[in-house]
Amino acid sequence: MPYIETEKRPQFDRFLDRIEVIGTKGDLEYCLFKLMLVFMADKPRRFLTLSDATYAAIHVGDEFRRRFLDVRENAARKKNGDVTVNRSLRRKNSIHGMDKTQKWKTHRRQR
Repeated sequence: MPYIETEKRPQFDRFLDRIEVIGTKGDLEYCLFKLMLVFMADKPRRFLTLSDATYAAIHVGDEFRRRFLDVRENAARKKNGDVTVNRSLRRKNSIHGMDKTQKWKTHRRQR
């Protein structure tokens, strides 16, 4: 999550606050990628640190979605109504027209 301790923020804000505009999605991706490279610059290239960089970007995207996009989706659902499933379809636990037990039995026979 992007909520680091208040005392740590000025060291990053000093540089990030100088950016006036990030005009396009490509520009944003460039900035994020460069920050990931800076993060990796003094770290060994092993799975854990590469994963940390990747998941930091994913978590930030998830948090952005939660704060901004979900609000819009929830408003649209309230305005237009939720998506529902026909009650008779909901009862079936189907996979391509068969229920799971039929699919499993068919699969076991083929072995």
